[in-house]
Amino acid sequence: MSDTISLTNALPDRDDRLRGLTAPKIKASAKNWAFVGGALYIFQIWVLVKWVIGPYFKTVPSGQVPEAMKIAYWALVVVSWVTAVLITWFWVVRPRRRTGTYTPEGMLVIWCFVSGWFWDPFSNFMQQMYVWSSVGPNRGSWIAEIPGFHGIGVGHPGAMMAYPLMLIAPLYGLGASVLAIIALISMRWTQRRFPNLGGFGLVMVGTLVGGFVDTVFEIGFLRSGLYAYVSGIRSVTLWPDHYYRFPLYEFVFAGIWCSGYAALMFFKNDRGETLVERGLSRLTIGRGNATVVRYLAFAAGFTGLFFLTYFIPCWIVTQYDGAWPRDIQQRPYLTNYICGPGTDQTCSSDTLPLPHRGPIVHFDPNGKLIVPPGVPQPGAESATTAGAR
Repeated sequence: MSDTISLTNALPDRDDRLRGLTAPKIKASAKNWAFVGGALYIFQIWVLVKWVIGPYFKTVPSGQVPEAMKIAYWALVVVSWVTAVLITWFWVVRPRRRTGTYTPEGMLVIWCFVSGWFWDPFSNFMQQMYVWSSVGPNRGSWIAEIPGFHGIGVGHPGAMMAYPLMLIAPLYGLGASVLAIIALISMRWTQRRFPNLGGFGLVMVGTLVGGFVDTVFEIGFLRSGLYAYVSGIRSVTLWPDHYYRFPLYEFVFAGIWCSGYAALMFFKNDRGETLVERGLSRLTIGRGNATVVRYLAFAAGFTGLFFLTYFIPCWIVTQYDGAWPRDIQQRPYLTNYICGPGTDQTCSSDTLPLPHRGPIVHFDPNGKLIVPPGVPQPGAESATTAGAR
């Protein structure tokens, strides 16, 4: 038997396709998407290697941690990994054994486990929006190796945004993939129940469902101390003075993000191809190569949507952030020693310019002006009257 196959046979069965609503007619082919996906993986590997062999691969201490939060952390580790195995079986392994290929949902689950977590810190690219708890094993994070990363979370080795090594991958497999799949299921159910509802209406359903489910998940995670929204627009934030504060615009951002992923998997052309798979059915390549092309194409689509629907809105909102609550500043396992007590960096305040990656002139928590070595004194770069002449 020939090793070359038509990709038409590698696509999901026609019975699984949703008719009547098709993918937008955009000319970019799967090969183009796959090329972008490959470039993104090269970037990811490059950043991670630099992190592992560089000075920032260092544990961030947690300080004093309430016993209840330690228990909650390790309970989440166990639950997340067990759930990750079940999700992988249900949406990756079982459909693959039944149809001989991976569904879009399976591609999403794989991407979340392999790559989704890598892009997570881009929410903090401009300003610090949230931090992860340093309670469990960590080695800081890779953000210092990301070109142009502007947020204060870069800190320095041993005092920077820390990622939970044992939790981040399964949590993304559980959280990101399941939220998007729930939004997708809600869109499919709505399309069957209300067949005359247009594409925009279906996407809005996915947005509301995704935003609601995300909010339920997040409130639980925030109460456990797994992570915290350290800053935000106070007037639209629930429990603004507590470590478990929740900005309401997260409901909107997460909902749009979920429905964006769901829409990518939902809308297909008459060949059963999603936007990033266009042209696959006309290629004749080996089954293994077909899978690689599809996966890289989906990886590019998922990453692009992450930026478009979530990161960019976060960058805009964080320019209007307020002060870090005292309740968070008093918890070093949440500050990651980026700022506040035990550091020479004051946290974000309503009366100070938003801090960013140093070295820069800044204030310490006691209000003392700190001028790092090699940084000009304030005003040294200003044009004086004499200099202007």
